[in-house]
Amino acid sequence: MSARRVLITGAGQRVGAAMARAFSAAGFSVLLHHRRSAAAAEALAAALSASGPPCATVGADLATVEGCAALSAAALDWAGGAPIDVLVNNASDYRPQAFGQISAADLDGMMAIHARAPLLLAQALAPALSRSGLPGGGLVLNLVDIGAERPAPGFLPYAVSKAALVMLTRALALEMAPAVRVNAIAPGTVLAPDDLGPAQLAQICASVPLLRLGDPSAIASAAVFLATGAPYCTGVVLPVDGGRALRGPLSLDLPTGG
Repeated sequence: MSARRVLITGAGQRVGAAMARAFSAAGFSVLLHHRRSAAAAEALAAALSASGPPCATVGADLATVEGCAALSAAALDWAGGAPIDVLVNNASDYRPQAFGQISAADLDGMMAIHARAPLLLAQALAPALSRSGLPGGGLVLNLVDIGAERPAPGFLPYAVSKAALVMLTRALALEMAPAVRVNAIAPGTVLAPDDLGPAQLAQICASVPLLRLGDPSAIASAAVFLATGAPYCTGVVLPVDGGRALRGPLSLDLPTGG
């Protein structure tokens, strides 16, 4: 039996790379999309191909309509007419933006990567996803954020665009049923930003009921579960956050920028 296939956007590093490893270990051939992390994506694809089904990489700027079209075409070419079982919309732009300094371009950029790109990719790949042999059918999996429903100060465009992705998840679940399921994972803090100091990290940990940061492997395990072990779930937003969403928004003293 040929390997199942998954396209993961933003797969060169961090959570995307962890999901690529987990899907490969579960027997999937992985197409790793990247924008700037070509070397990391290629190294990971080579390592995964050496121990499992063949993997490949593709570069594209998903902030543009042309980049979305190019990635869709590359994914269909990679599949060679076979089904694409899972599309993981993981590519993201996470940065603080101070209220009063937010431009139209700031908001448009966040909406393009977090809402427009997932819609265009899901629409273009729908026929290939609908032919999946996974239990319950193909899967579109969106990576949202607990901040989509409990926004943190200083991240307005990010929160609004991720909230749009939550609604897109629910709307696509209706549009793509019954052949394709559409679900989302809402991570908490699984990888802290590089610019956070010890005091800020301690503040984050204290806000989590489980009193610790998460790990990318927790997101990866949830992704594989939704693909292979949840055939009757669609329109679901699964928090993987240590209970963080049970509490109000966390305000940190973060640097802001445009």
